[in-house]
Amino acid sequence: MKALKKLRVIIIFINIIIFSVSLSADKNSIAINDKQLIDIVKREYPNLKINDKHIFTADINCDGYKDYALYGQVNNFVKVVVIHGPIVNKNIFDTLKIRFGFSGYQDVVPGKKFYFSLESLDFDIEAAIGEVEGFQRSKVCKGLNISDGMTDSFHIYYDHKMKQLVWWRL
Repeated sequence: MKALKKLRVIIIFINIIIFSVSLSADKNSIAINDKQLIDIVKREYPNLKINDKHIFTADINCDGYKDYALYGQVNNFVKVVVIHGPIVNKNIFDTLKIRFGFSGYQDVVPGKKFYFSLESLDFDIEAAIGEVEGFQRSKVCKGLNISDGMTDSFHIYYDHKMKQLVWWRL
């Protein structure tokens, strides 16, 4: 009987430890709304004119935590900003700048009107454009897309070799 009681106590103790460890990964995480997120980004990038209508939450760098993506404009650039989650007192930002305006260059979004959205990373990128370093196909993680609706989109993804946001375009 005593041995059975000790075994039950040990099992309960192990379950408590497992539960505590699973909670500790997010113990410093901060719940956040869109306004708070914009405030965090504005502190880091005060000149950025943020579009508050397109804020996305998704796992962009495939680390199992939700990230926050938004964009703004500064001068003749669209600046995509991703805050890697979980949100804590010191956040990791990832940014990517793309020029906009009328130009024949590959790295420019023509005009000033474009759409910002999430996109699936569950596709064969090599079949679309050939080998792409650092791309990781995923059914869960997301990429970002900037499109003007008339020209080829900018497909933005987290490069797992360079550890930063990059883009590709047809």
